[in-house]
Amino acid sequence: MAILSCYMDESVDGAGKIAYSIGAVIGTKEKWDWLEKQWRTVLDRENILYFSNKNCTGGDGPFSHITEMSNRFAIRERLFGLCKESLVTALGINIDLNDFQAVVNTPEKKEAFGGTPYYHAASFAMTRCAQLIKEHRPGDILTFGFDEHEEYGAELLRVFRELKERNPDIAPYLMTIEAFDDKTTVPIQVADLFAAVIRRFGVSETPPPELAPLINSGILAEVRVCGKPCLEDHLRSVGLL
Repeated sequence: MAILSCYMDESVDGAGKIAYSIGAVIGTKEKWDWLEKQWRTVLDRENILYFSNKNCTGGDGPFSHITEMSNRFAIRERLFGLCKESLVTALGINIDLNDFQAVVNTPEKKEAFGGTPYYHAASFAMTRCAQLIKEHRPGDILTFGFDEHEEYGAELLRVFRELKERNPDIAPYLMTIEAFDDKTTVPIQVADLFAAVIRRFGVSETPPPELAPLINSGILAEVRVCGKPCLEDHLRSVGLL
């Protein structure tokens, strides 16, 4: 039996009106150790304390000394290249925020989603991770890590607990969940990068052409869009439809 580590992070468009996304990245200890070493080498060479996609795009924080956007994006591409070499596996969930607002239209329905789209996005992402392990590596188990600075960190602990309680078929694959500092923990930075890329799918089932290499390489295993049918299925499962 191997213990696989899955790190998760979130991303939402600036206006918070299109998609709420979760990126989850799975790897063995050996894969994560290799990727962390190479990742830190790239950042150290560029005098970057830690990676944040938001700061990389905006040219502030740890990227404030790199004034040219093309240079910042070139660094990001090198980091993506390392992810491909490491053979970690990523997947993502996008919640259609327009559909969420339309479907989750009563206090009872909102409570069924934990009050925010984050609850369902995280639950859906962890479910898919466990299902993939059950299908492809049934002898292994998963540990989860998330950014301790996340607004919904406490909510994620509840999501994990309730997911295990309500889904005995995947519960044996869900071992533990733990918070990490994104400024010092490379796997959280990797998840941040993938969450931002996954959000670029928006609410389309067709990936943007620039993401084709990630999909073709098998690194980005899947991105699922959760719109009205998906949201209504959840409400139906808890007796609210």
